[in-house]
Amino acid sequence: MTPDAAVISHNNGLFGRAKDPHPNTQVLNILNGANVAIYPTNDVVKKGSLVMSKYRGHIPSFSNVQII
Repeated sequence: MTPDAAVISHNNGLFGRAKDPHPNTQVLNILNGANVAIYPTNDVVKKGSLVMSKYRGHIPSFSNVQII
């Protein structure tokens, strides 16, 4: 997949034995490295620190959007 944008719906929850809450750091790094626009539905918090703010506003039209 080569999305232009990713809308990440989450609540910083842990799944199974995961130690890194959703969305996990590896996924965020992959998306950032591929220059994918990220639109989180909630603040992204890692180890008590805000790493990405909830997106507020209009999401522009993209030809290829991946909803995770």
